[in-house]
Amino acid sequence: MMIDKLQSGEHAAKSGSVMNWGRALEDSFDLIVFLYLDANIRIERLEQREQQQYGRAADPAFLRWASEYDTGPSEGRSLAKHQQWLSERSCPVIRIAGDLTVAERMKQLSTALLQLPKPHLST
Repeated sequence: MMIDKLQSGEHAAKSGSVMNWGRALEDSFDLIVFLYLDANIRIERLEQREQQQYGRAADPAFLRWASEYDTGPSEGRSLAKHQQWLSERSCPVIRIAGDLTVAERMKQLSTALLQLPKPHLST
């Protein structure tokens, strides 16, 4: 369904990792924006989100797994695996890192978009 939507010509956005979802989907994007946040802030936000959404503390095992992202957990996602995956994409990749406001992220994204090659329009 996602591939059909992306190929329909309509504008679409997908958030989250699609690593290992299959080449057809992974290579169907016009642009990838990779957001990175320091581990301490990331874990703090995961804890806050769990409390706000579910009214309970986050599972310690999940937090331990999530805290290993930068150094590479034995299974699942890691920064190194994502960096490798990003290097294999055929579309442009924009990387935005740091504890920025939405406005600051949008400014970085806008600046990066202006630097991308313009698509060739067929006539």
